[in-house]
Amino acid sequence: MDPTSGYVNYRNRSDAQKLGLIATQGSEVYIGVDHATKATAAKGRSSVRIESKAQYNGGLFIAKFTHLPKPVCGTWPAFWMYGPDWPNHGEIDIYENWNQPASNAITLHTGPASKVGSCKLSQSDFTDHMTTSNCDNSAAGQYANQGCGVDETSGQWGKSNGGICKFLLYSHPPTGKPMLALLTCYLRCYRMVVRSHQRLELVHCQGAV
Repeated sequence: MDPTSGYVNYRNRSDAQKLGLIATQGSEVYIGVDHATKATAAKGRSSVRIESKAQYNGGLFIAKFTHLPKPVCGTWPAFWMYGPDWPNHGEIDIYENWNQPASNAITLHTGPASKVGSCKLSQSDFTDHMTTSNCDNSAAGQYANQGCGVDETSGQWGKSNGGICKFLLYSHPPTGKPMLALLTCYLRCYRMVVRSHQRLELVHCQGAV
């Protein structure tokens, strides 16, 4: 079952190993999706969702991918972080999009401003196009759960030779409230989140590679 309601059949470690969805290849780890079996209406493709047991209040996170899936119909790769009380503790989608996009949808999600405070983006802080400015998941004038985000077109979205993604999460010294700064993000296929006690999650494609 997918807690985010995706059309996918997540498998446990034992099943994933037997199906060849996860494996070690030299010094690298392979995480894939069942691209050989025809999907049915009742159940999506077998895939893998990996989530850290540790939680983080800050740090520099670097992910290196030697291959990223093509942006084709039925895929939903994601690399992200989220807090224990969603969306009030926040979510940061570092690498995510679905189906056939031409760009990486870097997105932030927060709870209502009345509860967690106002969180907004400004186009002047980004070189790529800002799609929405209000990170509040229930913000007026935006789709439900849309959050705020930027379409990253200058990275390596869907590149077969992968890339490196760097993400800095830190707490503001005077207040102790988690703040976030996105560094250069050179790739696509995984998703993250923000606020206190962040948990790292890696989700592979929900369709053909």
